[in-house]
Amino acid sequence: MSDQQIDDLNSGKIQYKDIPEFTYRFDCGRIDADVVTLADAAWRTQLVKHCGNVNAETLEGAFTVSNFFEDTAENEAKIERLPNESMSSMSVSDIIQDENGMLFVCANFGFQRFGD
Repeated sequence: MSDQQIDDLNSGKIQYKDIPEFTYRFDCGRIDADVVTLADAAWRTQLVKHCGNVNAETLEGAFTVSNFFEDTAENEAKIERLPNESMSSMSVSDIIQDENGMLFVCANFGFQRFGD
């Protein structure tokens, strides 16, 4: 969220549901969520941003690298953070595009493919 959105939330001018990025992440985290439909809509409307690249052999490997489950220095070397973008650990609702252009969303359990 932007600093302005945080200020507006704290002052009561807006609610969380008024912030599409937050609503997307919250909805994806629901146990009954259709993350494929949500991710597809977020991708098509550019609600999500490309914030970095992770060098990993598998989706699970990308998850591990971005969450620093193993050696932090080694994993950090596999991450390219894009300038002016915030990149945190991978979690539900995050989208991965592989080297072949295939799209996957991090779901409550594993990853789900979406898109054409």
